[in-house]
Amino acid sequence: MRRSFPLIIALALSACAYTGAEDPISRKLSWYSYLDAADIRASCAPGAPARYRFVYNAIYVEQVRAYDVTEVPGSGRHPMRVRVFGPAIIATIRLAEPQDVLAPWWGEAETAWLDDDDLARIDEAIAADGAFSGAPTGLRLHSDGFYWIVAACRDGRFGFSAYRWPDPRFERARFPELLFVWDPVSVPVNAPRAAEALEIHGGTERDDDFQFEVEVGERGLVGPASLF
Repeated sequence: MRRSFPLIIALALSACAYTGAEDPISRKLSWYSYLDAADIRASCAPGAPARYRFVYNAIYVEQVRAYDVTEVPGSGRHPMRVRVFGPAIIATIRLAEPQDVLAPWWGEAETAWLDDDDLARIDEAIAADGAFSGAPTGLRLHSDGFYWIVAACRDGRFGFSAYRWPDPRFERARFPELLFVWDPVSVPVNAPRAAEALEIHGGTERDDDFQFEVEVGERGLVGPASLF
């Protein structure tokens, strides 16, 4: 029987604001806030630099790829922070420093640099993909599935959308191809596939399985819809 872990996840998903920290503990505690892009929404105002966040959930316990792009006005160079994480790699544990105990859960992180034309390509892609045309309200996204969440602030306007596989909107989306071409992380992309719980979790109900479901609202997420 599952014990109190779902309650712990519920509190973690709803209680901690994302502050930019990348360590595994902060990431898990602020994951809902990060997905909801509360930080981008709060800072989106006329004159603010453009910001973009793309999160590819490819079965959460197998792989997540997160892309944060920030415009640096007048520079012609704009950082795209890429983070990829998935199963813990126990072989990476080192004990030289206290924080090394978290090494298996860090994943990979790199920064790519985009130019002004690249930002224009992002703008064109997300406009064509409907990122500013209203979120698919009521869409439920399960951590054991494949989906994209997109948030953007451009010219003081905030946009939020989601794309769940299998669905024509997911298949037609243009932005993933751009991101994957620019992605400097060597970990291969976990492509969408049909997968049952037995395959994902090995037929067990472990307290360390991080499973959750969120629901899309008009301008973001409306909260964890179901926890397991």
